[in-house]
Amino acid sequence: MNGLSKTEALNDRPVIGILAQHTVDELTEVAKTYIAITYVKYLESAGSRVVPIRLYLTESEYEKIFHSINGKNWSGYLLQRRINHSPLDKPIVLPWHPEANRFLWKESLAAPHCSYAVRISYLLAEFFVNEARKNLHQFETKEEEESAMIDTHQPVFVALLPKLSTMDRFISIFRHFQSNSESVMNGICGILALASVRIYSSFQFVCPCLPIYNTIYGIGVMFIPPIILFLCGVIVNKHSLLMLEEWLRPEGQRTKNPTLLHYMFLAVVQRAAIAPVVWLVVALLDGKCILCAFSTSVDPGPFVNVSSWPRGDLLILLSKVPCKDLTADQLQHNLSFPRRAVYRYLRSVSQALGWTILLVLILTAFLSRCLKPCSKYATHLQSRYWSNYIDIEQKVFEEACCEHARGFAHHYVIQFFDSMQDGFQTDCLANHVRWAEGDRLHGITNKEQLDNLLTQWFNTKPPLNIRPVSQYRVNTDTGTSRNSPQPQHQPTAPHSIVKHTVL
Repeated sequence: MNGLSKTEALNDRPVIGILAQHTVDELTEVAKTYIAITYVKYLESAGSRVVPIRLYLTESEYEKIFHSINGKNWSGYLLQRRINHSPLDKPIVLPWHPEANRFLWKESLAAPHCSYAVRISYLLAEFFVNEARKNLHQFETKEEEESAMIDTHQPVFVALLPKLSTMDRFISIFRHFQSNSESVMNGICGILALASVRIYSSFQFVCPCLPIYNTIYGIGVMFIPPIILFLCGVIVNKHSLLMLEEWLRPEGQRTKNPTLLHYMFLAVVQRAAIAPVVWLVVALLDGKCILCAFSTSVDPGPFVNVSSWPRGDLLILLSKVPCKDLTADQLQHNLSFPRRAVYRYLRSVSQALGWTILLVLILTAFLSRCLKPCSKYATHLQSRYWSNYIDIEQKVFEEACCEHARGFAHHYVIQFFDSMQDGFQTDCLANHVRWAEGDRLHGITNKEQLDNLLTQWFNTKPPLNIRPVSQYRVNTDTGTSRNSPQPQHQPTAPHSIVKHTVL
């Protein structure tokens, strides 16, 4: 049935979900996600209630929400379910933001606020809400419905937040990239590549114009900075340390995967080689390094007859080819020396070599992209997955260690203050609280146990086999063992704090 009959029941209490968005600028200090209050006002003005749809929920949680609400508001377009229990969404695509005509007053947006624009904005909201009324989904209980409403969240007024400085914005951008380690590494590689170009352009190239020294200086400028940039690329790449830890760790209960180590090594080398290759290509296209390094190696015979010239004088003249500021007096009586011809020859050879290297690199990247599906692509996916897993496992372990250290410190600080109170008697409730704190510390109550646990994590990492909590045991002391939950080595989604804000 494509249509709905006039006698069919309508939902007089429609609920529409609004998808949260990642925060930017000043809002990053308050929350990780937000919902603009203009979306909320837009839908509520047409007779709907609003539920926030958080980010980073599980598939089952999203399914539960979508079967409890009557429509969804994405940023940029609206969705509503026209037929009950239908898996298909019917989108209403809006090429602009109609809520701006009634609720946004920034002059920079240039949103029209005439009576016609306001009326159209309301009619669109009313049409969407009326379509949502045709859906009869509802929450299982009234309590669940009320707790899901956006009214239970505290609004934040953006105008009252302090403006971010340039450094704060840089930190905000850096934190954003931290959420994706691959983006961080790619960003660092890009920064190093741009830095190499900037350094080369600001570097004052001064060829000594002396035999032997020309070669040392030219080759040194062409290859020593790329080596430094390559080492910097390896150092700043956190995957380098992860690769070394994975290679050096004892095998323990988890076997090592040579394919994974090979993948991580290639990934580190490829990213670290970007900046050196950029430097090398720029240096070759500029031509100064080749001109200085190999000026004494060129045979000027094809340009002029130098058979009668002494070898020593000819070598000195060739070493002065890179020096543009030489006068005729400095060239002595050899005014027929083909300096310009040798100069152009070396520059053309250098530029041809630079363009050739650049073409080879581009063709290699193109062919690797085209031929990747034809190779062992499944192996590549497996290696990439486990590389990401090692990175995420390290993050989760560090977060767990920080959380445990915080609880550890809190416990002992409280214990210290308690011990300083003369004649203080602990009652049953206080003892119960202390036992609860000890429970949160997973039974680790002294430095020796903690050191033993960290050593055990490095030496005998648990196998990659998720088991029930009751089956996982960690030895915290030499003669004792205690049940403790198995660490879940899965990426943890950042806590989503939904806010609806005044823009």
